[in-house]
Amino acid sequence: MDIREQYIQEIIRNRESGASELARRCLEIVTDIIWKIQADGVGDMKREIEEFVHALQAARPSMSPIRNLLQTWLKNLQSLPTFTLQEFRLEAMRTAENLIDHSRRAVTDAATNAKDLIKPDSRIMTYSFSSTILALFKQLKKSGIRIVIPESRPLCEGTRLAETTAKMGIETTVITESQIGLSMANIDFVVVGADTVLKNGDVVNKAGTSLLALAARSAGVPFYVAFEQFKQSQENEKNLVLENMAASELGLSEQENLHVLNYYFDVTPAANITAWITEEGVRLNK
Repeated sequence: MDIREQYIQEIIRNRESGASELARRCLEIVTDIIWKIQADGVGDMKREIEEFVHALQAARPSMSPIRNLLQTWLKNLQSLPTFTLQEFRLEAMRTAENLIDHSRRAVTDAATNAKDLIKPDSRIMTYSFSSTILALFKQLKKSGIRIVIPESRPLCEGTRLAETTAKMGIETTVITESQIGLSMANIDFVVVGADTVLKNGDVVNKAGTSLLALAARSAGVPFYVAFEQFKQSQENEKNLVLENMAASELGLSEQENLHVLNYYFDVTPAANITAWITEEGVRLNK
């Protein structure tokens, strides 16, 4: 298998990393590829890179930071002055490293802005695994918070986050998704990450997030979404692609009269969101 195809398959098969982490991984991948591509010159190199970038963007269509970070990197490369091939490779690598640093800082800053909304000793529910939410919990770990996390089946990303927060010394409880409504009465805040935020404020995140938002709204519990600006998309729901994964992850196989849906993402309407939190601040839903 060609090295480029290997990298694309790595991104497709990665179920452990959040959207921001995967986007940064894609930038690491392209900085490796620019040293492996055999090109006759900078123009040829740019064409090869653009084709590979588009393939990476298509690998996980529900994750806008992959598309946005790579597109920003590509746009920067296309505007570079004429370099030797060696100079171009070095500048492309430097540009990618700067974007990776920017993304990491944005995650930390978004978490800091979210922290300002959470009172000490709060009971917080979250969902799935988000690098922004993990950064938030690291900042809150000495504030007496208690966390409730649904498993987030089928791959139980919530359980993985729970094990991490427990090791940090935070009192953490794992529940099944079916217990969300039952548990909401004892929750002060719900805060989740996002894989994509559409231009109308709707949020694409791990399937089940929309039900969590409904439960929070019914109970009068604030529902916050924390994310970096690179997750903003200019798409609307009409053009949205939600990834449908293998039926085998649910322990079933397609057969006569039996159909299996394993969508990884759903859409939480903006109307059910209390506030959107980014590295630039807090936007309340008015």
